[in-house]
Amino acid sequence: VIAFVNQKGGVGKTTNTVNLAAIAGQALGTRDDQSQVLVVSTDPQASAVWWSDRVDEDQLPFDFHQCDDRPEDLARLKQLEQYQYVFVDTPGNIEDEKILSATLDSTDEVVVPVPPEAMAFTPAKRTIEKVLDPRGIPYRVLITD
Repeated sequence: VIAFVNQKGGVGKTTNTVNLAAIAGQALGTRDDQSQVLVVSTDPQASAVWWSDRVDEDQLPFDFHQCDDRPEDLARLKQLEQYQYVFVDTPGNIEDEKILSATLDSTDEVVVPVPPEAMAFTPAKRTIEKVLDPRGIPYRVLITD
């Protein structure tokens, strides 16, 4: 389970979640006519829904689930054995502690997208220092543009 997390909006969380899931889904193909990749959106703005609605369902190389109000669904992410990869898109703030906590409890690794802009560095640093480091969650910083 890989989550894209940054308290700042507009840094590329959704875009990179969907694109990485599409690449993984195409590379892995299907098993027993089922996708091996799942995208879960916890963003109430439902930006990933907008992306997935633009593609015919039979052409989408990953399964999709919107989950912005049911933390109990997120607690089961690691138990979804039919998926090799689960990518989680998170909202542009870290205020909904229940959803964020449930996401991070089920996450193996976090990607922190950061555009090369001065105003993006402080929120990314705050996300790492206040959210990820205390939990000991491995993370990678992805410079976006």
